[in-house]
Amino acid sequence: MIEGLQLSIPKRMAFIKNILTVSLLVSVLSSLHLWCGERSFPHSQVWAWFYLTEWGEISLLLVYCLLLIASMFLRKQRLILFLSLLVASIFVLTDLNRLQPWFFLYNAMLTTFVFYNGRVDDSNKFTSYFIILQLIFASVYFFAGLNRFNSFFIQEEFTYTIAPLQSILSERHYLFFVRIGVSIPYLMVFIGLGLVITYIRYLAFALVVLFHLLLFFLMTPAFGNYNYPLWISQLVFILVALFLFSGKTKQRYFSPSFLMNVPLFYAVVIVFLILPFFTKLGTWPPYLTGDFKNYKCEQHLIKLSHKVYDRIPNYEKSFCKESTDCFLLDYNAWCLHELNSACFNEALIEKKVEAYVKQFDVNLPKNVQLALN
Repeated sequence: MIEGLQLSIPKRMAFIKNILTVSLLVSVLSSLHLWCGERSFPHSQVWAWFYLTEWGEISLLLVYCLLLIASMFLRKQRLILFLSLLVASIFVLTDLNRLQPWFFLYNAMLTTFVFYNGRVDDSNKFTSYFIILQLIFASVYFFAGLNRFNSFFIQEEFTYTIAPLQSILSERHYLFFVRIGVSIPYLMVFIGLGLVITYIRYLAFALVVLFHLLLFFLMTPAFGNYNYPLWISQLVFILVALFLFSGKTKQRYFSPSFLMNVPLFYAVVIVFLILPFFTKLGTWPPYLTGDFKNYKCEQHLIKLSHKVYDRIPNYEKSFCKESTDCFLLDYNAWCLHELNSACFNEALIEKKVEAYVKQFDVNLPKNVQLALN
């Protein structure tokens, strides 16, 4: 009988914290232009008056990286992690597109360690925080599957994800993979439930490993994938799942009633187990569910007149294609290529892109162009 990973919960949590911290650091650096430096893709700050200069972004990113590194070695780890969360909040408020699913999920799980004092003499306490981490992680699969029960999943996201297989497999075998795509939402819901049910956890964990190994292969940059943090996250999920669910993950002397006395538990239940149900109603944003979508290019389009197209820079022209009476700017492809991250289906981001494009409209007065600029 395979017993799985044989480690105590405090040691597991120490590994998880370091894995999340290193993954966050590597993911941020692999999408560097999203956080600092010169870029043409517009910022989408929550408040127009709250923004960072180019040097302000560089300085803040340096502080953020130092905080992440220090949280793994210095003694005041909880305080340092809390400060890193404050810096992360400033980054998000100055550009909403920085709230990538991986950035949200890694920081959400690291928030647990702000409340956990690291003591190993109280099994009720560290087991409670460990269960909170398990719930956050399992909820990602459950709601990712739930949100994919629609016809657009096969037509857009799934076929886009498995597109590299067309160059490897025969047409017959490729069509087989397309057909089994309808089972993916059911599989993901099963994984989400299976990870929290002890008797079938071993099967759910095996599916997690197979699922992310396949995605790691399909999303390799060799196939033209520019979303490097999403590619890296496939290995991160396997490692985190290993320490969260492999082997014995519950203390013999644990009282579930203690979990009910942890305030963070109720916050996690609301944010990760209740509010995501409202995603399909449009009242809860999908990027706050940790849903790691692999967006299809040409999903975010803005119409440009021929006059505007002639005046925009050549770099932005490379993401346009001609339509019947206009040009279509694919700003998701623009975001992926320049910032190495997907663009959200968010009205604020679309408005910022439209405002950037409007400054090249020859019909606008010069003072309006300057204001937009």
